[in-house]
Amino acid sequence: MKKSNRLIENTLLISSIMMFIYSFVGYVFLPPGTLAPPLKASFDSNTLAIISHAVFSSIAILTGVVQLRRSFRDKYPMLNILLRKVYFVSVLFGGVTGLYLSFFAYAGFANIIGFLLLAVFWLFTTFKAYIAQKNDDIEMYKIWIVRSFALTFAAVTLRIYMGIFFIIFGYRQFDYFYATLGFLCWVPNIIVIEWMYLLPKFKKRAIKK
Repeated sequence: MKKSNRLIENTLLISSIMMFIYSFVGYVFLPPGTLAPPLKASFDSNTLAIISHAVFSSIAILTGVVQLRRSFRDKYPMLNILLRKVYFVSVLFGGVTGLYLSFFAYAGFANIIGFLLLAVFWLFTTFKAYIAQKNDDIEMYKIWIVRSFALTFAAVTLRIYMGIFFIIFGYRQFDYFYATLGFLCWVPNIIVIEWMYLLPKFKKRAIKK
């Protein structure tokens, strides 16, 4: 494995583990809104849906990132199959609750649309991965599961952007910068995956044909 690929895999793994811990501590063990005070009112009105979304999405992140590691898939094939099923179920519940919560998104209409599309595409790409796996189409499964995880990883990129914006703008400008995150947390993920990972694969397949 190239050092760059190993670095990417390790970065994804570490950030996914941190997100898993963050979600369980912040949404299960702490009062709603503790980690994001400006969102507390929204959390109070949809507590159960938010906790469910956070828990299932964090499980999806952890089970998804492990499956991206070829060494894990080769060494633990049966466990990989089990985690794949857990991932599909977690995305189903995480996506449905995310779809519901998108209609109550903080900071206006743009975020409602952004988070709504994220939930729809997340469910769609995961469904396509599930169908490809059921049909034993390994190549298509790899393509769709990577797209699915790019959207799963939006939970991580959302927090990264929030942290950066908090440092730059502080709490006073929270509404201003949060209004951009409905799209910013996932659109760049998809662009990077399509351009840096999937496009080269498609070119190789075209050359072989």
